[in-house]
Amino acid sequence: MKADIDANPALMKATGSTLGGAPTDPDRFHETDLMEREAEWGAAGFQLQFMLDTSLSDAERFPLKTRDLIVMDVPPEVAPVRVAWGAAPEKVHKDLDNVGFDGDRLYAPIFTSADFQPFSGSVMDIDPSGRGSDETAYIVTKFLNGVVFIRRWGGFRDGHSEATLRRLAEIAKEEKVNLVRAEGNFGDGMFLRLLEPHLRAVGYPVATEDHKVSGQKEVRMMGLIRPALQQHRIVIDTTVVRDDLQSAKRAAQLLKGSDRGSSMETSGLYQLTHLTEARGALKHDDRLDVLAHALAYWSSRMNADAHEAELKLKEAQDREFERLIFQTQVIPVHSRRKTGRGRGRRR
Repeated sequence: MKADIDANPALMKATGSTLGGAPTDPDRFHETDLMEREAEWGAAGFQLQFMLDTSLSDAERFPLKTRDLIVMDVPPEVAPVRVAWGAAPEKVHKDLDNVGFDGDRLYAPIFTSADFQPFSGSVMDIDPSGRGSDETAYIVTKFLNGVVFIRRWGGFRDGHSEATLRRLAEIAKEEKVNLVRAEGNFGDGMFLRLLEPHLRAVGYPVATEDHKVSGQKEVRMMGLIRPALQQHRIVIDTTVVRDDLQSAKRAAQLLKGSDRGSSMETSGLYQLTHLTEARGALKHDDRLDVLAHALAYWSSRMNADAHEAELKLKEAQDREFERLIFQTQVIPVHSRRKTGRGRGRRR
């Protein structure tokens, strides 16, 4: 085979099939036959079955990529009016590990507007742990102009302990969230009843809300995360990415030899890139599930156009500038009305 290619490199160029070179066994699979099979199987199936190449199959099976995220430092109370995604080589975060498949990357934004605005909302979502080695996962998301900003993301392995409840209350206060939401399927809303005294104890009695979910978990998560991710509507703080990767490494070391082994399965980004719609696709999906809860909450507001919002802000700033100019303008002396004493008086 190699000798044939060395003698005639043109054998590697696609002719009949668009995905490969000349047939290796033309008596069995001639050009016309391969063209028909490619049309029948599709690109991924053809490469898998006839070329033993799983790359396209993996890409279709695992559609969520970290390269579709925007990774940047996110201030706690304000954000750029517009943030633009771009897969420019110079924007790759080379210091952040890739937990996805080969070729995946983490990118900084290709453009951020100079104007900042306060977030229009801030919510903490919590997914209480069920049993076994599940985490109590949480995420703090903030919203501005159709974009969801991830400010905090993590999990606690000690279930509903007092320490976990206290720390969740402290995070809610630190981030000044407007609402704390928790999945109410487990314990029929009991988790928030346990959390509320801790919110009052830290001096932050914020509003709380239960919500319930239904249907196959994997399909639900994919349906919520995929559109927002592929439209580049999710911005994640750089520190959150580092903490997610580091916490997974620490968990792997602590739990080495257990059911989690030494893998990265507790990483939210790992869960993101390894999700499929197959039932039981992930052994641990706590952090990904809580991200899906957050996106479900913001979905009704994500149709806002960031570019339109930037134009509206610019118009408002121009109007304010004009107002200040006219307010401070000095009227020339010659244009003032002269009244004069005794004007129009008979002599």
